[in-house]
Amino acid sequence: MQSKAHFVGAVAVVVCSSVAFAADEATDPKAILRAAADRLQAAKSLSADMQVEVKVGISGFEHGKSAKYKVAVQRPNRFLLLRTDGDLGGTVASDGETLVEYRSELRQYTVVEAPKSLDEFGSGTLDGGMGGIMMAMLSDDPMERLTGQVTSSEYLGVDTLEGVECHHLKFMAEEWDYDIWVTTGDQPTIRRIAPDLSKQLGEEEKEIGYSIQISYDVTNWKFDPELTDATFIFTPPASAELVEEFTALVPPPVEPPVVAVNPLIGQPAPTFALSKLDGEQFDLKDAIGKQVVVLDFWATWCGPCVVGLPKVAEVAADFKDKPVVVYAVNLKEEPEAISEFLKEQEIEINVLRDAQGSAAEKYDVSGIPQTVIIGLDGRVHVVHVGLPKDIKAELTEAINALLNREDLAAKELAKLNAPQDEPAEEAAEDDPEADKQPPTEEESTEAEPAETP
Repeated sequence: MQSKAHFVGAVAVVVCSSVAFAADEATDPKAILRAAADRLQAAKSLSADMQVEVKVGISGFEHGKSAKYKVAVQRPNRFLLLRTDGDLGGTVASDGETLVEYRSELRQYTVVEAPKSLDEFGSGTLDGGMGGIMMAMLSDDPMERLTGQVTSSEYLGVDTLEGVECHHLKFMAEEWDYDIWVTTGDQPTIRRIAPDLSKQLGEEEKEIGYSIQISYDVTNWKFDPELTDATFIFTPPASAELVEEFTALVPPPVEPPVVAVNPLIGQPAPTFALSKLDGEQFDLKDAIGKQVVVLDFWATWCGPCVVGLPKVAEVAADFKDKPVVVYAVNLKEEPEAISEFLKEQEIEINVLRDAQGSAAEKYDVSGIPQTVIIGLDGRVHVVHVGLPKDIKAELTEAINALLNREDLAAKELAKLNAPQDEPAEEAAEDDPEADKQPPTEEESTEAEPAETP
């Protein structure tokens, strides 16, 4: 978690504000934001409504989630972020002594000691960061939390949001930019926050037009309302499970997890039956033992999937005259949307529809893309989670090896028993190189392999 003095989680903040400024401050983004931030900081209690919307994907094939929240605060450490509608995030409540967090998608909740102040609440605690924006605004120093990493700002004029005039401000930081709308008038409030995370995307994702769109709309601000003890009491549903830690969920798309060997490696390939795009049935057991099988789990809204799928299709074409079959296993999308996407992207590949996620569950797919290669012996030999640097080259090499009956699974499993190198302390004493200075930061960076996107 970053320092509490800065906004956490590479997510931006949008504010609408206006007050009676001097002429030279009327269009100063930081002065406008400061006026709204000062009002928040001065309030002993606050309440508001917040709506969050997230969309990811390429134009026309976005995947979206949204949620509505009731927010209430009483300093120093009473807090409520109550989800009232939608499928994004959960609920967090602190009555000043106990902090309850409920995650509806898991049907799980935790109970811990409440932080001593609002500044000690982190966005990581608040359900994947959805509450991080609000906590920045409600902190002991909102201005610092919202602009601590900002390198420049710009005034973009006055916009009207649902009939309310707002100053449109833009703030730029090294890793992200964000727009903030602050209401005009002598009682400025933060109205909307819209982060721009394009700086965090890879070049290939930018080339295909992949985007991450997030907006936080805050309405019905009330300053110093009368709040009772009952406001901050939250009781999870009776069916929810009390846990010490939440079950790990890796939101797609993902980077490869740090594991030595995937547990599927060397195991008999789980079988399944799914429909193709044309409705024809495909049963994996009919291909196992006869062909090398490649399964690429994907979705149209997943940036790394969209980057990698054309290369997987090229691999399929390269091996079309050999005992190799490649299937792109689509997760939970309608056939019309899949067909339209393939046509627009000019991709030709066999597609299976995993409408219920049953095949993905058998192959332990917690994030996409995930690519699995099954050998002629019916065992899983290769599992790629995330998008390797050169997916085509890696798939081609692995398929050729399996066609030659190489046991790639055994090679991977052997890594588990590989002896660890012991430090040669005595050799170091006699080594004239041992007294050399450690490499500079630039030298170290050049020597490290590039991270897998």
